[in-house]
This record gives sequence, C-alpha cells and structure tokens, in this order.
Amino acid sequence: MVLPQFGGQNAIGSYTGSIFESVGFSSTIGSIAVGIIEITTGILKVCFIDKLGRRPLLLGICSWGLFGFFLYWIVILLTDFHFEEELTPFLGLIGVLVMITF
Repeated sequence: MVLPQFGGQNAIGSYTGSIFESVGFSSTIGSIAVGIIEITTGILKVCFIDKLGRRPLLLGICSWGLFGFFLYWIVILLTDFHFEEELTPFLGLIGVLVMITF
C-alpha cells in the first residue's frame, strides 16, 4: 500500500483531465479509459495474487509502472520539442494507462 503513494498514483488520479489535455487528448475519453483500466486491473490483481504470489506480482507491477513512467517521459520530451505531434497524444494515453495499472 505504500508503493503507489511514492509512484504518484493519487496525483495521476487527481490530474487525469489536465494530463490528457496537456498532451492533446480529450480529458473525457482519458478519464473513461482510466476508470475502465482501474476496474479491470483491480479485478485481475485480486484473481492472480493467490496464484502468482505477492513477490512476483509486485516485481512485475513495479517494472510495468517503470515502463509507463519512461513512456510518459518520452511523451513529454516529444511535446516540448514539437516532434511527432500526431503520435504524441496516443503515446501519452498509453503511458498514463500503463502507469495507472500499477
């Protein structure tokens, strides 16, 4: 329960709309996608925690979250340098959704 606090889970949840608008994506579609992902991953985590064990699940989730942060960092760089402007919103959506799963 401590790890999501350090990962910024609450900040991402609070600023979902502005995060998606900053990369050029609709905040409504982004918020709906985040809600669907949170419900789905919550159910999957409950189903797999007994089968896989806590340690492998924690390691997998942490590496997945790190990948999401890295992807979103690339989106911020692309936005700042105005490079690949048509691809940036979709990478931003994928990056935030990957971060939300952990």
